[in-house]
Amino acid sequence: MNPHNSSSSMPMSYKAQLALIEALEACFVALDWSKLGLEMELPYLTHSETRLQKALRFNDSDYGTEVAQLVTFMAMHKPDLLHSLPRRPALKAWLEQNAPAVAQELGLSVVHVPAPFRRLTASEVVERALRDADQLLQTNGAVSALDRVHTALHGYLLDVCAASGLTAIPTAPIGSLFKTIRNEHPSLVAMNKHDPQVDVVLASLAGAVTALNTLRNNASVAHPNQVLLREGEAMLMVNLVRTLFNYLETRLDH
Repeated sequence: MNPHNSSSSMPMSYKAQLALIEALEACFVALDWSKLGLEMELPYLTHSETRLQKALRFNDSDYGTEVAQLVTFMAMHKPDLLHSLPRRPALKAWLEQNAPAVAQELGLSVVHVPAPFRRLTASEVVERALRDADQLLQTNGAVSALDRVHTALHGYLLDVCAASGLTAIPTAPIGSLFKTIRNEHPSLVAMNKHDPQVDVVLASLAGAVTALNTLRNNASVAHPNQVLLREGEAMLMVNLVRTLFNYLETRLDH
């Protein structure tokens, strides 16, 4: 049974079609159109002299019109294929980033936690890992971004320890580093005396951070693992890391 039958049985809204047109304009290259042409049983789309392909190649102003006409055709004659398009990683990431209401309408994924806001300058490795993670998230999806998110968090926790005078071994796992910060950082120690329930939440997050380390090693593309984490669970872990970044940046007095 097709898990997407319930969504493809209903026409895609005009708002969603418009957003999908913009996503296709932004993300698709010539090879993508050729592959889609074969899927649609419209092999003419594979030809370099097709009007759509030429408009793309020469950056013509009517490229968007050609894309819009093709989406309209798919809505009428290939609705199941049209509904499957937004689930392709690049299009999905573009819609989640630029048209979140449409992404939610199409049931693409969980809502993203905002990217970390950093008040202080982080080390180069953290900044680079965060940039890489954001780029991979947009182009390849959360599974591909998981390793870079892990690296960013590891580096950030080491930065916090160094800035606060806490003893930390560079090779220590992120669960151990987070535990050190939670138990020894002056800002969190003072808070724990007044907010015991928040400490319960942080203890739970410590367990999740430890799990992230295991998932990164055994279920991500960091290593040649045979079985990878599913996209929904990978996005959960990305959101977890972003939540920790945002919390620590606003809570800690570095």
